[in-house]
Amino acid sequence: MIFLALTIAIMAFCCFVILGASISIDFFAVSAASSIVIAAIVTYFLTKTFVKLSVGALGVWGFLSVAFLIVPIFHLPHSAGGKTAKITIYTFVGFLGFVFGVYKTEAVKIYSTSLIGSYFFIRGISLYAGGFPDEFALVNGGDPKIHPAFYGYCFGIAVGTVVSVYL
Repeated sequence: MIFLALTIAIMAFCCFVILGASISIDFFAVSAASSIVIAAIVTYFLTKTFVKLSVGALGVWGFLSVAFLIVPIFHLPHSAGGKTAKITIYTFVGFLGFVFGVYKTEAVKIYSTSLIGSYFFIRGISLYAGGFPDEFALVNGGDPKIHPAFYGYCFGIAVGTVVSVYL
């Protein structure tokens, strides 16, 4: 679709903007051939770049998912300094996830989707069983009371991730 859209756009630009009403069959053939070549090159670079960027975003999501589970365990204060520390940690971890996603594409696809999938599976169980800290309370600065079941959930997420990676 990108290739087709670019080919039509480049050809329309050449035919309607550059020459206007005076179009010869020779110029039309040259315009068609050059627009196909240019569109192919641009499409190749766009798809390669966007795939890397989207896997980088997946890496950000995977790394931040781990950080959102681990950082509350450290009980950082809810003062300005504690919020700044959390934002710094999350920003660094997100940047690290993006870099890993861009340069280790296949590994990040496998590990991130495994981690995210097992998190959502265990989180779904915890909604009925209880004991998982409320994410909205954490975001609003509430003091999380870590229930002992939370460590079991973390273990379940780890086991689910390992099984998903293996499969």
